[in-house]
Amino acid sequence: MSATIGTGPMWKGTPHPSGRAEYPVPYVAGTPIGEFLRVESLLRVAPHRLFELLNNVGPKWKSRKCWACGNKFIPDGSRCCSYCLMPLRDLRMLLSVRWDSETYKTWEQTVSKRLAHFGLVTPVALYYRDQRMLAVHHFDGERLLMDEPAPWPAERLLTGLHFLCTVVAYLHDNGVVLADLTSRNVLVMPDDTVRLFDLDVLAVLDNPRSLAGHPSQPGLRMARALAEIGLKWCPPESRELRAVLLAARSGRYQAILPLAQDLEQLYQTGAVRPVGSRAAAMTDMGLVREHNEDNWVWLPFGTEGVVYAVADGMGGHHGGEVASQIACDTIAEQLANLQGGASTALAKGLQQAFAQANKAVVAQQTPNRRMGTTLVAAAVQGRAVAVASTGDSRAYLLRSGRLEQISVDHTVGQELVEAGKITREEMRNHPRGNLLTASIGGADDDLEVAIWTGDLRPGDRLLLCTDGLWGVVSEPEITRILTATVERREACQTLVKAAIDGGGGDNVTCIVVDG
Repeated sequence: MSATIGTGPMWKGTPHPSGRAEYPVPYVAGTPIGEFLRVESLLRVAPHRLFELLNNVGPKWKSRKCWACGNKFIPDGSRCCSYCLMPLRDLRMLLSVRWDSETYKTWEQTVSKRLAHFGLVTPVALYYRDQRMLAVHHFDGERLLMDEPAPWPAERLLTGLHFLCTVVAYLHDNGVVLADLTSRNVLVMPDDTVRLFDLDVLAVLDNPRSLAGHPSQPGLRMARALAEIGLKWCPPESRELRAVLLAARSGRYQAILPLAQDLEQLYQTGAVRPVGSRAAAMTDMGLVREHNEDNWVWLPFGTEGVVYAVADGMGGHHGGEVASQIACDTIAEQLANLQGGASTALAKGLQQAFAQANKAVVAQQTPNRRMGTTLVAAAVQGRAVAVASTGDSRAYLLRSGRLEQISVDHTVGQELVEAGKITREEMRNHPRGNLLTASIGGADDDLEVAIWTGDLRPGDRLLLCTDGLWGVVSEPEITRILTATVERREACQTLVKAAIDGGGGDNVTCIVVDG
């Protein structure tokens, strides 16, 4: 994965190294798309989407289409369009490939409306091929929000969310009911402003006035969706903005414009001030999965405390995703009122929160849906820190150039290492080494939780991550990246890219916290 869309091929090699991938095979370089474009490279795998880069360069493309006016009848050798006189130039285009046929008709209806809003990027062409819908978009260095590490500066996030509220309101005014809205649908422009694109549309209404009474509750759902996006990229220290987003997620806003008004009020009053965050986070699906069962969360507590948590779900789609989300939400909820104190007090709060997370996941299980999740969390207040873990998501401490694992794996491999039967290096490739001996979601009330306490020193770095990172990237390489990369967001990008370049067989998530 590249840090941004448009910086070249996203991955080394192929995303289908062994045919294990859960998504359709991407189009290979050179594949013609329509009459005037061909595939250059694969850019991104996202939930229910492939994003590929196209161009109009090559010997077979002597006669070019004018993408400004659509004129296809341009004499060979022309340097400008024979109709609108716009210069013809080599172009790159962004191709979105979707394969959920239930979304085809409503998206085509939306595109046919030719909606014109500055914040809405619509396709310049739609094609059907191999039972897939291909949407071609103009491309000039945009990047997906999901490729951006968190957090964003609070004021930038505030203005971006407010603008997206106005775009959603425009869609509602034109009768477009969205099925969902995630970071996959947000483009970040070269000037760092945001746009919506490649939408999943539930319905297109003939009478937009009927949208308010639509049974899917579009206003409520979209306010929650934007809040979910915002909370991921909001600095945990920006409490005023987080308060509005948490209220939106809880269902306070039945329509999108009241949320926009409250965000505007925050901006006008200057309530959202610049804050210094000591952490960054990023997650990626990897090269095989079609869904991301990893989750992460950060949330302030007490006066200066922040809890960070990373979870890796098990149980397949709608199982692992749910379990990891419940675990993260429960940890945040349980520690929200923690007053903090010494590391021992933080550890006690984490221990209790893990027990509640276990009960919450067990409560959602059914005979037909068994699910669980690993979980690692760090509560940091000032210099005091406590780390708790169950399963094989890990916490590392980088101090004076030395990386130390401060969590304990609950795996068969770890038990064999402790018994002296294999070495730590051999554990990585042991056929049963990754089998879990404890996790959130087990029926046993006596949940096994490993605790570590200590103090962070200036220059220390704390890393929380799933096995999609540590199982692929060696500890010496993790050490090198954390040591060489000063900026936290860049460190997260580099770590995730190393995991993807190493094969990307699993979801990968990391949080980097500086002392």
